[in-house]
Amino acid sequence: MDQGKRIEFFIELAKIQEKISELVEKYDFSDEFMGISCYGLINDDGDESGRHSVEAMCSHSVDNEEELAIMLQHISENYYYNEDDTSNPDFWINFGDSSIN
Repeated sequence: MDQGKRIEFFIELAKIQEKISELVEKYDFSDEFMGISCYGLINDDGDESGRHSVEAMCSHSVDNEEELAIMLQHISENYYYNEDDTSNPDFWINFGDSSIN
């Protein structure tokens, strides 16, 4: 992927992030909303040790370290908890229905 496409990609991501902020404002959830996002692209060319660098864009909407810790814990727990097969259509049909499991 060339550098121009990478830049366009991150510009579009920033616009989507802006729309999320507008949505929060529209529904007047500014005082209740917490959010964390991080998007990245791995650079194709690694260094001599095989390590790759990442171009990343991150944003957060938290009021303090406690909220940040809550969000990061939630992300971590869900990463390790979700062992379901997301390629199975039943996963998406039943998504969010905790009474099924």
